Amino acid sequence: MNKHGNFDRQFFKKAWPKGFRTNARSLEATGFDILDIYSVCIGPYANIGHHALEIGPGGGFWSKILLPRFELCWFVDVIPMPENFTSLCGELLDTYNHLWLEHESKQYDLAGVPVGGVDFVWCYGVLCHLSRTARRKYLAAIKKVMRPGAHASIMFADWDRHPVYHMLENPENYAEESPYGWFYDTVEASVKDVEKAGLTVVNSNVFPKARDTLMIIRLED
Repeated sequence: MNKHGNFDRQFFKKAWPKGFRTNARSLEATGFDILDIYSVCIGPYANIGHHALEIGPGGGFWSKILLPRFELCWFVDVIPMPENFTSLCGELLDTYNHLWLEHESKQYDLAGVPVGGVDFVWCYGVLCHLSRTARRKYLAAIKKVMRPGAHASIMFADWDRHPVYHMLENPENYAEESPYGWFYDTVEASVKDVEKAGLTVVNSNVFPKARDTLMIIRLED
């Protein structure tokens, strides 16, 4: 992590040299169910004629789901395509169109992704590790690359549902610098940031009993 706590390239290469890989068990531990996530946050927007963007694919857990369901998948990360990603996605990478974009640390502009070229954005376990300023930059970039009418499903860290941390101090103290590697915010604050970026919130809190906030947003026509 850099001095602000944001996860950067050096941190990821050291912590997960083969690429971070989540799994169904870790999702269940935080109150999520993969089938529920797919049925609400991914499935309704899957279209073999559309283009998708995943921010922070890591070891490819979600990428494997996205690849066969879209005409083209863009993957943006701060590391080269890692071993876990290639091993998990396997033959899908030979069969389905995809492009991997390796960005610099603190690069939030989604450079290389066509402006207005994305129909669906998936971002899980990424913005929760970035400061409020960084999140706002990413949201602005996400709006830029979305087509009118496109949707995005994005996970945010929810202060109110982290009992160990939310009792310590005001979440505002962790908006820009965090010793935990997680930047907590309330759902209301995240909604405001999404709306300030010029995006519409479709569902601000898809799974209210889960540890984190999964939010569905849209760029209006």
